[in-house]
Amino acid sequence: MSTPNWIRAVRLFCRGAVPVVLACFAMLSTLTSGVRAQTAPAGNSHPDAQDVSEFGGANPFATPAGSAEPAPMDVAAKLTFAKQVNLDPLREPGGLSQPAA
Repeated sequence: MSTPNWIRAVRLFCRGAVPVVLACFAMLSTLTSGVRAQTAPAGNSHPDAQDVSEFGGANPFATPAGSAEPAPMDVAAKLTFAKQVNLDPLREPGGLSQPAA
């Protein structure tokens, strides 16, 4: 019994067309690989980071009216101030969200 014509056609297609299709796919994927590696435009980049101490301009929030710049505090003054702060409202259940009585 001989092989039907449609089976011969499938075999011929598999021998000739499949390698050509695979070769075309490999070539296209090689040529388009750079497209996936595009970078964002330079306008979207973040500015260079700098320390706050490097800022030399005026205070952007300005000094409150009628007051002078506060003097820097030494460690002893900071400890004294920290002891004067009342943290009890923060330690209560509900914290500061409850209205004062």
